Amino acid sequence: ISFSYTQEQDSVIDIRIAVTGGKEDRDREYEIAVDTASTAISGVHFEPLPQKLTIKKGELSDVIKLRLLRTPEMETTSYILKLNLLPNANFGTRFQTRMVGGKAMSTISTKVRIDDVLKKPARWVDANWGVFTRVKLFFVCEFLGITPFYLEDGLTPAENYSLPRMVQRHLDKLKDEGNTKFEADGTPMTMGPQSK
Repeated sequence: ISFSYTQEQDSVIDIRIAVTGGKEDRDREYEIAVDTASTAISGVHFEPLPQKLTIKKGELSDVIKLRLLRTPEMETTSYILKLNLLPNANFGTRFQTRMVGGKAMSTISTKVRIDDVLKKPARWVDANWGVFTRVKLFFVCEFLGITPFYLEDGLTPAENYSLPRMVQRHLDKLKDEGNTKFEADGTPMTMGPQSK
């Protein structure tokens, strides 16, 4: 889960828990633990898990709503949250793997990688758009009325040529008006050499 293309401060993901065997006419509690190998911290990078987790009467599955929390250090660091199902009086964990595409996959643990590391979109050409920065990406998207995802897979070759020129003209206009747009490091924002 990456926060890189959004302004949201949190994100909720569903983690489905399913059991083998038949339905029962009673609620059955199950247990999950955060693996010690996790680098994500409860209360910092994700909200604490519910105290009581239950497969409801007549059901074979449950969904945990896991709320992930955005933190400033995620811009440079990825965090891992590994959750493990534990055996208890209601459930065992003997069935620990299954084969998917010839590869053994765990059936009792899951990993979530959480970060805010912003990657340069696939169609960002430095000669047109200039050196990639977070500030520039969001400025370009706001000015053009597009999303970062559009720069990832929607941009046509013609747009990749013409849009940076349009942004550069706007940056030049802002500068002439005394409202120069700056990068995070204090340098004036500019598009690539092919956009001038």
